[in-house]
This record gives sequence, structure tokens and C-alpha cells, in this order.
Amino acid sequence: MLFSDRSQQSHLSLVSASDGGLTRITDDSQLIKASSDDFAPFQRRFRGYDPVLSYRESGGANFKSAPGESEEACDRRHANIANYQLKTVTSRPSKALVGKCFPNTVCKPENLSNDRKLSQSKRTANIVSFVDEMDPTSRSVRRVLSSAEPNKNTQSRQVSQSYSEASRPNSTISSRSFSTMSYSWSGHSSLTCTSSGTGAAETSGRQCCTGSEPRPAASRDSAQTQRKSPCTASDRPSSPQSSVDSCSEDLSNLRSGRKSAASRLKKDKGCLAGLNSYLSNRKKKAQKEHRRKERKKLIKMKPHRGDIFVKIRSYVRNLVWGLPLGDPTAASHLGTSGTYRAFGTGPQSMADAMSASGRTTTPPPNGPGERALYNKAEYAGRKAVVCSPRRAAAVLVLVFLAVLAIALVAAFARPACLPSTGVVGPTTVAPPVATRPTTADGEPFPWDSLRLPPAVLPRRYELLLQPNLTTFAVVGRVKIQITVTQETSFIVLHSRNMTITKRELHTSDDSVNVSITRLLLYPERDQVYLSVNESLQLGQNYTLSFEFNYTLREALEGFYLSHYTAANGSKRYLATTQFEPNAARAAFPCFDEPQLKATFQLAMVRHESHTALFNTPRRSTADLDFYLGAGIKQDDFFETVRMSTYLVAFIVSDYAHISDTTDGNVLVSVWAPPHLVQQGQFAAQVAVSVLDFYTDYFGLPYQLPKLDLVAIPDFAAGAMENWGLCTFRLTSLLYEPSSGGSAIQQWVTRVVAHELAHQWFGNLVTMEWWNDLWLNEGFATLMEFIGAGHARPEYHMGQQFMLEATLTALALDSLRDSHPISVEVTDPDQIESIFDTISYSKGAAVLYMLMKELGQPVFKAGLNKYLRRHSLGSARTADLWAAVQEAAAEAETPPAGDGPPDVQAMMDSWTRQKSYPLISVVLSAGRLTVRQAPFTQLPAVGARQSDAPLWHVPLSCRLHRRAGLLAVRLNGTASVTVSAPRQSAWYYCNVNKTGVYRVTYPADNWAALQQLLLAGSSHLSVQDRAAIIDDAFSLNRADLLNASVPLRLSTSLSREAGLAPWAVSRRHLDWWLQLLYDQPTHAPLQHFVRRLIAPQYGQLGWSEQGSHVVRRLRALVLAWAVSVRLPEAVARARTLFSDWRNAGLPVPPDLRQLVYSTGVEYGDTGDWQFVWQRYLNATTPTEKNSLLRALGASTDPLILEHFLRISLAGELVRSQDFVLVVESTAANQAARLRLWRFVRLNWHKILDKFGGGTFMIDNIIQELVSRFSTQLELEEVRAFFDGKDLRSASRSLRQALESIQLNIRWRGSHQAAAAAWLEDWSRREAAGAAPPTARHWPN
Repeated sequence: MLFSDRSQQSHLSLVSASDGGLTRITDDSQLIKASSDDFAPFQRRFRGYDPVLSYRESGGANFKSAPGESEEACDRRHANIANYQLKTVTSRPSKALVGKCFPNTVCKPENLSNDRKLSQSKRTANIVSFVDEMDPTSRSVRRVLSSAEPNKNTQSRQVSQSYSEASRPNSTISSRSFSTMSYSWSGHSSLTCTSSGTGAAETSGRQCCTGSEPRPAASRDSAQTQRKSPCTASDRPSSPQSSVDSCSEDLSNLRSGRKSAASRLKKDKGCLAGLNSYLSNRKKKAQKEHRRKERKKLIKMKPHRGDIFVKIRSYVRNLVWGLPLGDPTAASHLGTSGTYRAFGTGPQSMADAMSASGRTTTPPPNGPGERALYNKAEYAGRKAVVCSPRRAAAVLVLVFLAVLAIALVAAFARPACLPSTGVVGPTTVAPPVATRPTTADGEPFPWDSLRLPPAVLPRRYELLLQPNLTTFAVVGRVKIQITVTQETSFIVLHSRNMTITKRELHTSDDSVNVSITRLLLYPERDQVYLSVNESLQLGQNYTLSFEFNYTLREALEGFYLSHYTAANGSKRYLATTQFEPNAARAAFPCFDEPQLKATFQLAMVRHESHTALFNTPRRSTADLDFYLGAGIKQDDFFETVRMSTYLVAFIVSDYAHISDTTDGNVLVSVWAPPHLVQQGQFAAQVAVSVLDFYTDYFGLPYQLPKLDLVAIPDFAAGAMENWGLCTFRLTSLLYEPSSGGSAIQQWVTRVVAHELAHQWFGNLVTMEWWNDLWLNEGFATLMEFIGAGHARPEYHMGQQFMLEATLTALALDSLRDSHPISVEVTDPDQIESIFDTISYSKGAAVLYMLMKELGQPVFKAGLNKYLRRHSLGSARTADLWAAVQEAAAEAETPPAGDGPPDVQAMMDSWTRQKSYPLISVVLSAGRLTVRQAPFTQLPAVGARQSDAPLWHVPLSCRLHRRAGLLAVRLNGTASVTVSAPRQSAWYYCNVNKTGVYRVTYPADNWAALQQLLLAGSSHLSVQDRAAIIDDAFSLNRADLLNASVPLRLSTSLSREAGLAPWAVSRRHLDWWLQLLYDQPTHAPLQHFVRRLIAPQYGQLGWSEQGSHVVRRLRALVLAWAVSVRLPEAVARARTLFSDWRNAGLPVPPDLRQLVYSTGVEYGDTGDWQFVWQRYLNATTPTEKNSLLRALGASTDPLILEHFLRISLAGELVRSQDFVLVVESTAANQAARLRLWRFVRLNWHKILDKFGGGTFMIDNIIQELVSRFSTQLELEEVRAFFDGKDLRSASRSLRQALESIQLNIRWRGSHQAAAAAWLEDWSRREAAGAAPPTARHWPN
């Protein structure tokens, strides 16, 4: 397998009666604050609205003029009324509320001759009531009115208080609907407005007896009956006009809490019935509703406005309801009903919000300063807790002091901190306490081991699967033929996330059924325990059967769901598999360990529009129309050879394919979505060439008659080597010459060669357990470069191997928290953690070192012995060394030196201990002394030199005035001395960088090597030149070499034409530039790099000419020139981007990534949006990849936040590409801190999406965290991840923390030296002086 904020929406709602029903008018434009401009958006929206025409249209025939008043005067008068109302509310003329809010309202002006006498305070109170009834979230309007009439707000407060009582949830009056609103006009009958809404029935009980019977509300349903008015003929006063005035005034005073008015009102026989009915119903319903919702005891605190107790209670209530604690107006947003009254909160009440989130609660009954609904006696009757404000405050103070004490204890109970030196010791984790495993139900699980018991071995699987790509349901059945190797009464196997509906066990001939008495599940290890009622006999064969079901998910492992977008824009689904390392158990119950090989036979039920693929060819297809419906087929496949469960694969899709045939008559097919399948031509050609090459190289033919290469849209790894059915990411298999550059072409070649090498190393011969994973991945990585070099010799894969394998492995393995190549695996999470650079790259590098030491013919002979001896079986590392040792002993031409080395001893020193040696070479008086010591960039605290490991080191040296190479071998010794020429002006060891170690020299030899580099001597190969520069930078990072040494060596780039030295130099100098980004040294270092680039920049230019290596070098140099702000390079890249965007001119494929990123970095929002739209519409995988990487180059923080959010959502950006987004954004210096903040805020979402035990989490941590370089950032990272369960990503976190410590140390120790040398270099450059001579080189 190969790895590779939205702002809160505001809602301003008005209630409108339209067509007999209530309609919500919502404005999402902005969050409306409590000010005189509350309704400005509505004024703009309804500009040009005629209130008079609205009154006519809504009122119809009921629109009447006053006695003796002309129609024009009536129109004019009502227009003034409407505009006056809006002036009072919004402090400016507006036509938003009248008619638009209540288009079907019928207004009946009766006795309006004296309407001009209405006082302004009374008008204000009426308008408040009007707006309150219109929408319950209008407290801000009352504040506007209060500010507009500071001296005439008595009745406004009365009406507001009345509304506050009526708006409680236990009130009989709905705050969202209405039918009748009465405006009390002094000295006259009321103006009654009746709305044709559904709320008439529920509000009719509110009406006080007026001079005339309230008009029933109209309804769309003629059969609907209205509630009877509470006023009867006998209850009406003899003098209607005076009674109406008195009644309305007394009722208003009653709601304001005036007892005298209440007593006088009781004497008024005319309104007693209606008033009693209203008050009685309101109180009963309020008590009933409140008692039903309230489950906890209430603490009653009598409020005192302005008192400290009110503020304390306000803060407590804000905390309970999730309101802003520091907002002084938060308490005013929460009314007596718990309604959050601020415009723009979404749900109209906190109860709505709680119910939307799955919580139910009862709001507090009272707001600050409002009269209590219940008195103390009522609480006492229900045995509720009642206390005074002082007692409640005392309780709160005690609680606060207790919390403070706990916080202080927790703060000062930490271990004492040592003085900060920038170097922190390793993070230690206490070993877990050993506990017996238990099931989810708490029952003891009898088997306590990660490995399955050896008593039962599988021999054959018969699998039937029926996936439904419409419902995503999977139904399956598996029959496992097992052999008993030890007498046992139980069976343990694996299963994950499925429902087992049936299990059976019987002898292989079905003669005896064995009863399964118990089935237990242990989810932590995915183990299933089956106990039987009789012992299974030694040597007997049995058949174990299961029926199961589960649901396909987009989980990127197991049997999972994926999708792609067809050419016509439709969404197409497919079901595919990814089982390595331990996910076959998620597709069917099995013995899911690599050494438990068996054969597999599959029957797949599918729809006729789909195609099923398996490891082997299809044998037959049967129609199941009669049984399962029209169009249902069943494909039966040939039985496989013996193989591990993680190599099983099956796919159901509507893909198309192209095919070719090898010289060995193996059918090679590339499967992809129909509109992309032609992009698989290049991969098919490479596969045919490499498969024939491997057959000859290994001396064994490919074992199956076909090989399918399938492009999967959603795929976590780069590719997977399933035997006969390899799966790939789209970008790892499909290549379009018009959109993919030389780097993409080389990548596809390497990935295909890697997976085909696995058909021998991993499939034909499999590691016995995961601790020898490197036997699979190390060999495949080595062979990918050999195979790709055979398929495309122009790639020069020799220097590519040094760059991508050897140097990459050396960088990671020099960390303190590295691990050996062969590592013990005792936990499931450790399996995922060893799929890393050590297993892949270092494994390949040590094999390459062995091959160079023994010679390629001997090495090939040893591989042939190993493969033939363990074909279709499992092996250990020692089995490989034994085969190679035999081949070395049988060789006609023995390896150079004193005979063949002890392969077992030599390779164990490289595979069973971590790190690698630093070789110190000193030539003096004709003697060459070689010493070794472990190379660790950050030495372990308290490590002793006597405990240092030693390696068997093969060393080859080239010396001045000596023909040929000098071979030196350290056979587990600390040093060795050999004879050498006395007059050697220079010497260099580890020729062609074949050894997995670093080499250091005295200062005079470093200076001599620099002169050799500047002279362009043919004595050093391109690998040698790159290795010298890489060793110097790495030794400086390890605090073993002055910073001026690698800087001096880098000056040779001005005359360098090789790809490897440029790639190495850019890797290290870019790291320096990142560390010094906020330091004064950044500018001179950037200037230094510009001067190094200038000669090659002018020579290579922006053309598309040259060989494969030249095109790779051009892309590297131009990208580096833009990154260091070389003016002409930036200008040219921006011009190419502008021509592409505005004129549609295509960008050369090798330069697309550079041009897209430059356009986004230096562009505006429009440029980013253009690239984003091109990404959404792109159909070529490589083009989408380039565009996605470019989007992370933006410097706009809002754009970056938006980009990260939509990438994590996984709808527009595939989940597998989120790591790519993190990588591109982390490389953007302007976005790094924002990315760190985003990851912290969304860490739980990231874990839910990718899981804590996947290598994608490893990549996210490494890309983001390892770039930090300050003590503060180090402490932030440690504090954030402290206590988090990272599972297999724990090692990646420790390595990232160590990288931060190295960055901190380098800034403190070497920045000054680098700055001094750069200043001296700038002065010499300005003076035209030559570079410093050798005597100026410090050690």
C-alpha cells in the first residue's frame, strides 16, 4: 500500500395575515440592533408602498369615512395616521409596517370625529401594543419609544407591562397570532381592527366589554366556529361610553398592578363576567403549564432594581440559558417567557432552541424587576426551596469560593517547572493498568490476547454479498472451512460494526451439527468468541457459517461507499474495499491476521447496470429476476490462490475499462469512470512493461491470469496492492498529458511499479506478522524505483531514489522518537503507526545498501531463493537474510573485501535498532581513521556513551590522487584505521550516498569539498554533490556544525545543473526562511537565495523544452524564485495567470501549480473565486489537485477560514483531500496560525471524520505542528494535546514536538552565525571580492 466561519444568520420576523393565514416575513440581511433604525431594512424593501391603497385593498367595503367627511379627506387622514404610527416607531416616515404586516386587516373607524385629541403618550402606548402584538421580539422598539418620549411614558410602560404578562408561554393569548386589537382612545369608543387570521378564537377571550360586541374574525373555513364573546347582554353597562372608558382604564391599571383600580373594577358589574373569565383562565392555564414543565425546585428571589442581587441573578440566568455573560443587555433579551427577544437569534425562544438541540427545559417565570407570577405561599405549599436575596447571594459566594479554591489547588499541584532552555525532555506516558477484557454488557471476555488462538486455522471462505447501492444496505453470508490443530472448546475470530443474525457450526460433511452455546463480542479488539458444547477434535475439519448485515458508509476502510460525478453532472455511487491492515473484518467475519492464509470464492449480487470485480476473473453470471426482481444478477468468481484476508478486494460500480496484454499473456485492465477511462492509457502501458520486467527479475511468473487497476474517487492511501485487483487514487493512476506535468507522469509510474512489486513481495510471500511489515513495503519501495527506471530510463531514478528514499529516511530517523524498522506490535493502534517513512523509505534504503555491498547479481539470486522457498506462504526477516547469505556463499565472484559479510549480523544492526550512525572521517599522516557514533539531532537526556549502539557499516571512499574507491568496513566496532595516500588534498566517503548514514570531516576538508563543488569536478557525482550539502545542513541542525558551512557549500548552486543538489538545497534553505520569517535575518537570507537562483533562472526560462530532468529542474527553480519574491519571476507568473483567467490561454502543465498559487497569493477575492470555480468544474484529477493546492496560498484571513470550513465539511472537497488542504495552508506563512486555531476549534470534527488511529491524522499533525519555532507555540501544542487519545498518532505528535524543540534551539544557537556570514557575504559581493578561502572556515 502506498500513502500519499460562517457568520450567524439573523432573522427579523413579522407576522402577516395573507389569504386568511399567518405568514412570516423574514429578513436575513443583518442583525438588527435595538436602535431607532430597527426597521430601516424594511423601509428599503417596501419603498414606494402606498398606505392608503393598502387600507383600501385590505379593508374593502368596510373602509368608512367619518360622518360628513369626503372620501379624499378620509384617505388623507388615514394616510397621516399610518405615517404617524411609523414615525413613532422608527423616527422616520416609512411604509413598511402598514398593510404589509397586516394586508387583510379590516379597520372600522367608528365615532372618529375627535381623533385629533389623542394624546401623544396614549398614541405611543397604542403603537407599542400594536408592535408587540405584531411580533414578540419587539422590546427594542419600546426602548426607542421610551427614548423618544422621556416625559410621557407612563401609559407606554403600562401597556408594555400588560404585554409582558400576556406574552408568557402559559398565557391564553398567542404571541404569534391575533384577531382583535383594541386601542383605547380617550373619551371615545375604541378602534377595533380585526384580522382574518387563525388566531381569532384564542384571543377572543381577552376582550374587555366595549360599547359594542367584538366583530368575529373571518376564516377560510366557513365551518369553523368562533369562540363566544365573554360579554353578555346582561353584563353590559347602561352607559356604554362611560363604561367603556372606565373599563379599559381600570383594566390597564390592573395590569400595571394598582390595587385601587382592581377594587373599583370589581364593583363594575358590566365587565365582571368577562374580566373574571379572562383572569381565571389565564391563571389556571399558567399554573398548569408551569407545573407540568417545571421539574426542579425553584428558588424565589424578590428582585430589587439596581441591587447587586439582581445583577448576580442576571449573570446566573445568562449562564444557564447560554446568553453572553458580559452583555449588559442580555437580561433584557430574555423576557418573562424565556423568549430571547433580540432580533436575529433564529429560534424565537430558548425553549425552541433547546428543543431543536434535543433538550427540554422550562424557562424562568420572571425577568429582572418584574412582578412574580407565584407568591411565597404557593411555593411553600409545594415544598419548594424559598430563600431571601441575601441568603441566595451567600450561597453563590460560597460556591464561588469553593470553585476558586479547587482551581488554586489544581494550579499549584502541578510538578515544578524547570527553567526553560528550549530543550524539553521526552513526553512520558504512564503504562496502562492491565485489566481483563469485558464485553459491552460487562461480561468477562475469556480470550485476552491481540493475536488469535492457534487452535483453529481457516482453509477456505465461501462468501455471498448483496450490496444495494440505492439503500446502501449489505446482506451477506460466509462459510469458513476450518481445521482444528489443537483440541479446543471455543473459537475466536474477528468482526467489526455488523449485525450477526445467524451462526452455525458443523462438520465439513454436514454429518454433525455442533451447538454454539455462547457468542461474545469484544469491540476493542474486534474479536468474537464462540463457545461450543463439545470439544472440537484435533485434525477434524468443520464449517463455520454466519449470516450478517450492515450499512455501507463513506468510511475509507472496509467495504465502503464512494461516489463520482458523471459527465452529465449526475452523482454515481460505487462500493469498494480497503482492508489493509485489519479492515477485512468490517466486510465479513473472518480470521483477520496476515499469516492465516486461505482461499476465497465470491458470489456477488448486483444490478445489471453495474459491474462486479474480484481478485479473480468472473466464472459465470446468473439471472435472479424471479427471486429478487427485474435486473438483478449474481456473478460467481473463480477461487483465489491462498492469500491473506487483507488482500481480498471486490468492487461494484458502473466503470468502463481499457485493456492490454503482457508477453506472459496476462490481461491488464484499467477501470475508471467512463468519462475518465482514456486517461488510464499511460498507466496501462507502464503496467504491462513493469509486469514483464518483474517476471524476469524475480524469476517467477505472475500467479493470476488478470490484473485490474481501478481508480477510486475516495481513497485514503495512494494505492493498495490487492492481489489481481489493485486500487488507486484518481491522481495516482490517471494521467492526461495536456494537464499533467512531468512530476505527475513520474508519480503515476512509481505508484504503478510499487503496487506491481507487491504482487511478489507481500502477496506471493507475506510477512508473518505486522512487525515485519517492512518486508512488504521496503521491498516494494526499492523496486518501484528499479521498475520505473526500467519503464522510463529518462527519469534517472538513481538520484530520485536518493532524494525520495534515503534522505527522507535519514531526516525522520534522526529524531529521538523514531523506531526500528522491525518493531514489535502488541496493540492494534501500533499497526497503523508503523505505516510510515521508516518502514517504507528506510527499509528500501538498507536493502539498497545491501544490494550495493553484495552486488546486484548476488542480491537477485537471494531474492529468487526467498520467493521460491516461501511461495504462497508467510516469512520472517530472518528467512530473507538466510536466503541472501546462501546466494552470497554460492556466488562465483564474491563481493569486494575479505569475503561475503555476515548478512544476518549486518542487517540486524540496521533493522532491530533505531537511528543510524554518524561516521567521522579524518585523514592524517597517511592514515584514514573512521569512527561511528549514533546520530540523533536532540540527544536523550542522561544517555551514556557506553550504551551507544553500533552498526555494521560498509563504507566506500574516494580520495584525491587515488584511483578507484577505498572500501572500509566497520563490523560492529566503534572505529577502524586504514592506510591512505599522504598527499590527498581532499577525500569524500559514502560514494553515491549508498550508505544509510551521515559523514562529517575536519574543517579543512569541508573547505576543500566546497572548492571541489565550485570547480564542477567530475570526481563527484550528482548524488555526491547533493549528499555533501545535505550532510552539512543536517549536522548544523544537530548543533554539530557551524551555520556558515552549509551556506558556503550552497554557493555552488550558481554553477549547478543537477536536480538533486537543487532539491536538497531548497529543502533546507526554505526551512531556514520559515524559521527566520519574523526575524531581521530573513531579508538578507532571502536576498542570498535570489542571487543563487538568478543564473539558473535566466538559463532555464519559462519554456517547455528539455528532457524530463530539465523540466523537473525548471519547475523547481521557478517555484523557488517566486517564493523568495524574485521580481521578474513574480511578474511573469502573474502575467500567465492573468492571461489564463482573462484570455483563456493555457498554462504549461509543468508550471500550472506555480502559476495558480501565485495568482491566488497576489490576487484578490475575485481571483480566488475564479480558481475555486475552476476547481469545482474541473474533470481531470490532476487539474483538480493543482487548483486545490493553489487555493491555500491566499493571504486573506476570511477566505482562508472559509476555505478550511468547506474543506472539512467534505461536500465540495473530498475528505481524502483535507490533508492536502492542510499541507498547502501550512506552507503559507500568513495562514499558519489561523490554521492552528482552526484545527484546535474543530479537532473533534476532524477526529470524527478521520478517526484517531489513521495515518491522515499523523499527516495533519506533522504538517501543522512541526513548523512552529517558539517556546510559546511549543507550550500551546503540548497543552492542547495533553490528555487527548491520539492512538497511533501519538508517535507523530512526539516527533512534531521534538521538531519544535529543534527549531527553538536553532534560532537561539545559529541565527547569529548565519546573520554574520550573510552580512560578510553581502559586503564581499558588493565589493566584487572572491569567496573566503579555506582558512576562514570554522568547524
